[in-house]
Amino acid sequence: MTNYSYLVDNPRPGTMKPNIDRFMKKVEFSDEHWLWVGGTSSGYGVFWDNEAQRLVRAHIWSYEYFVGPVPDGYEVHHQCKYRNCVAPGCLQPLSKPDHYTTRNYHTATHCPKGHPYDDTNTLTSVDSVNGNVYVHKRCAVCTKESKKRYRQNNKEKRAEYQRSYRQQLKDGRMLEEL
Repeated sequence: MTNYSYLVDNPRPGTMKPNIDRFMKKVEFSDEHWLWVGGTSSGYGVFWDNEAQRLVRAHIWSYEYFVGPVPDGYEVHHQCKYRNCVAPGCLQPLSKPDHYTTRNYHTATHCPKGHPYDDTNTLTSVDSVNGNVYVHKRCAVCTKESKKRYRQNNKEKRAEYQRSYRQQLKDGRMLEEL
């Protein structure tokens, strides 16, 4: 039996349903998976947690509700590779380095848009978090296209900034602030 006692103090009775009821209404069940059909961000389900008063990833909420808390330093990994799956049986906690190695970033031969990762088209950056080193790949063609789109969409803003900057240099304001 569901406990609705919290509605007694709610100024608008009946407006807040328990998290589990709301959560299950946004899940489509199949034989092996529970597919999230609610809101998503980057392919992952997102869910408003009434108790915590914040937006959370649906698969993490599912793991914590049905299995238990995620250990410190661990992330919830989809064993089934479906980002929108929230089935507790498909979820597993992994340390950040282990989780990173399960992703295909380091073994991918092409970017998501199909450009090859080769010597001329691969940009790499290195991150270090808590002593763990991560190498990130980016597609040079996609990065160039993205920067071009950004410049096109922000042409007026850049021009105004440049006019303002030049005027401040003429007025000597930039030198005074230093």
